[in-house]
Amino acid sequence: MWILKRIHFDGRFFLFRFIPKVFSILLTLSIAYILLELSIFKTISFNKWDKSEKYNSSVRNFSLQQESAVDDGFSRTPEELACQFFPLDPYEPSILKLSGLDKKTIECSGYMPDLTYINGDKLMIDLDKAKAVANFTSCSYQSIYRHPDSDNKVEFGNWSDWFTTSIELPEGTEFILVVCKDNQTNTVSKTYHALVPKHDKVTELDQLRLKKRKVTTQPKETLNVIIVGMDGVSRNQLLRGMNKTYTFLMKDLHSFDMSMYSQTGINTFPNFLTLFSGNSEDEVSLWWHRSNHLDPLDTIWRDYSNAGYRTLYTEDFPSIGAFHFTREGFLFPPTTYYSHPICVAIEKDKDIWRSGRHCIGNQAEIDFHFSYIHRFLKTFNKSPTFATAFFTKVSHNEMTENKRVDEHTYKFYKTLKDDGHLNNSLLITFSDHGPRWGPIRSTLHGIMESRSPYAVLTFPLWFLEKYPDVARNVEINTKRLTSHYDLYSTLGDLLYFKSPGDIPLGPRKHGISLFEEIPKNRTCPDVPIPPEFCLCNQEELKELPKKSNLSIGLANVVLTAVNSKRNETLCRELKLKDILLVVDVSLPSFMSKEKRIFKIKFDASPGGAIYEGTVQTKPCEDKELEDYFQKIKSGSQENPLGVTVGDSIDRLNFYKGKADCEPDSFKKPYCHCKNVE
Repeated sequence: MWILKRIHFDGRFFLFRFIPKVFSILLTLSIAYILLELSIFKTISFNKWDKSEKYNSSVRNFSLQQESAVDDGFSRTPEELACQFFPLDPYEPSILKLSGLDKKTIECSGYMPDLTYINGDKLMIDLDKAKAVANFTSCSYQSIYRHPDSDNKVEFGNWSDWFTTSIELPEGTEFILVVCKDNQTNTVSKTYHALVPKHDKVTELDQLRLKKRKVTTQPKETLNVIIVGMDGVSRNQLLRGMNKTYTFLMKDLHSFDMSMYSQTGINTFPNFLTLFSGNSEDEVSLWWHRSNHLDPLDTIWRDYSNAGYRTLYTEDFPSIGAFHFTREGFLFPPTTYYSHPICVAIEKDKDIWRSGRHCIGNQAEIDFHFSYIHRFLKTFNKSPTFATAFFTKVSHNEMTENKRVDEHTYKFYKTLKDDGHLNNSLLITFSDHGPRWGPIRSTLHGIMESRSPYAVLTFPLWFLEKYPDVARNVEINTKRLTSHYDLYSTLGDLLYFKSPGDIPLGPRKHGISLFEEIPKNRTCPDVPIPPEFCLCNQEELKELPKKSNLSIGLANVVLTAVNSKRNETLCRELKLKDILLVVDVSLPSFMSKEKRIFKIKFDASPGGAIYEGTVQTKPCEDKELEDYFQKIKSGSQENPLGVTVGDSIDRLNFYKGKADCEPDSFKKPYCHCKNVE
């Protein structure tokens, strides 16, 4: 009988087994490991939940009424839940070596000093700093405006009068660039500032909307919302790379880690659609084309704005932003406060960047955005707010770079706590999807981590104590299948929390509020999560011989699907070059009677593109599949085994310079331009 004790140390949970035969068990495990290493085919197995791991409410600083009646969801065996994620050790030694734990925190220094700061409605010169600058004379600023017809362009105002101590900013000033000179007209300081003007007319409207919400729907609570997201980071890498932040969230803030959280699409855009609009990309594509602006999209930001909230959205890397990469973005700002204009200006300023474009002068880019949110929360500390930040640059190309911003994020969260902003806010820490490339993505572990983003929810403790039913359900749901759809539903539920009457939100097509208990029988189609992103009940990954007829047939089926996605006018037909990996996904007996699942990775020519696809079939023997692939090769159109390829096929390496001829971002990963050798 195993006795499990959860010990929080450096972000890990360790298992201690107190039985007298420990040495014989270790010997058995060592022999098994040697045999595994010597075996012809590699395998990853996932341990099932131990039945003795019971829910313990004492880990949180609140009491659950009628605790004995809580159906916690932790003591069940996987067979009693329709979907189970089998544990994958985040600290497996070979993965730890690739996790970037030795990477240093981003530090920004050596640029020209920032001589100016904002104080209320004034732009001030730090006179002490200015004294240290030889021959300093004065400063001037210019405003940065959003272009009226394009989300991807900006306009600059006229330069202000030169000033030597301070200057009053006009009402409504939002984004400015400040330059200071010496007596030889050399630039000695250059700083961008993002302000949060109150906009009196907007304030009047918001107060009326807020009053209308309270009178007509009578919600029990009004919580602020703060969302901080990161691009392409798995839950396991959150634990490894952002250990300080994660420990603070779980130990100090008593947060809820949704450990079975799933993505709904291959990249940022489809996952953002589900999280912020509750729709899949296929549903939106029925009425929208990427050449159109996204303003008609019904977002959760609009719902909150219509209810009297001040909203904010800020993100780095605007040229490949969630709503902008090969898209038009918005004709009008999607939130009350929207940093996109100043970020476009900064991105184009080649002189300001340092440390691999992670530093805006002397300030880490992530801190620039955190400061913007903090100023927003301070400005409206007595009004309801909804702030969203999303960071792409640091982790887009390599998720282990998240280690470099662990300290920055921890300090921001600690500041929020110390300043009292978390006393009346729901904080959501999330990633849009798992890694799409990088060393870990190339491993067997990476296959699983690529489908497992993270979501951590932090509530005020008074809220959990006041509503134990909510606390109970969110706790249970940490071990149930959840997705971006559910976060969207939760945000809608929070906006009209326990309202007794009708609420002005349309019926939700997908998702279940996390304030409700997720059903035990929920599976991926119920969410819906496409099959290629589903991790339910995948017990083992068994590597198959790459040169077998089965592997070749599977690779060619995926290659055919890749070629079907290309623009034949612009892009070459791709050929199979090498098979890199073929995996047979072992399923529980009750599922293996319904289907088989394979993961196939190969590179193609020309261009060396690396793809990974998912193939699903009816239950069958290997020989039946081999015969089927041979018939396809002979021209047969029949498909008695139900062979299907998941619609989303991952491109695992970069394609810049090889697919530039293709304007459609959806088709770019599957293109090698005819005008490129």
